[in-house]
Amino acid sequence: MTVTPEGIMADVTEGAGGVTLADLRRASGKNQRELAEAMGVQRARVSQIEADFPNVHYLVVQRYLEALGGRLTVQVDELAFDSRELTADETRKLTKNRNYPADRAIRRASGDIS
Repeated sequence: MTVTPEGIMADVTEGAGGVTLADLRRASGKNQRELAEAMGVQRARVSQIEADFPNVHYLVVQRYLEALGGRLTVQVDELAFDSRELTADETRKLTKNRNYPADRAIRRASGDIS
């Protein structure tokens, strides 16, 4: 597959599949060393990210794409959730062992932490 800068967004959003981070890097005209410098990491880390994709944390992918001059956009078309509000107990269970700022704010608002 040949990936061109003009075709990257169409390939990814239309679900053509098979587009890798290395394809995107090559389309940008950068090699791993240049990308590593832009990301502030070693070349070996770029190689590891490319090899591990798609099993890479989205923040790493975001940083990778920003170093290429791109932007990561996530679109969710439809979720099948119960529309009711979560109870305080359900909220505590969902955020109990998580330490993200939003989860701490939820626990703080529900009185679980100060």
